[in-house]
Amino acid sequence: MNDRRQTVAVVIPVRDRVQLLGRALDSVLAQLRPPDEIVVVDDGSVDGSADLVKQGYPGVKLLVQAPAGVSAARNRGIASSS
Repeated sequence: MNDRRQTVAVVIPVRDRVQLLGRALDSVLAQLRPPDEIVVVDDGSVDGSADLVKQGYPGVKLLVQAPAGVSAARNRGIASSS
């Protein structure tokens, strides 16, 4: 059996979904095994998604980028997770 502690990172790409982002973050935080890290990648939102994370979720890592698509946002989040 492996003695190393397993870690969990959650990456959430978002673009103009502020109305769903809080619900998604609350769901992740409510899990029985909370993640070690949450990374939200804002892919060019103009609806306040980044502000929601900054103001309501101080423990969440936020990355903001120009619109590049969900795959690029997800890949950036994975690359920046520890």
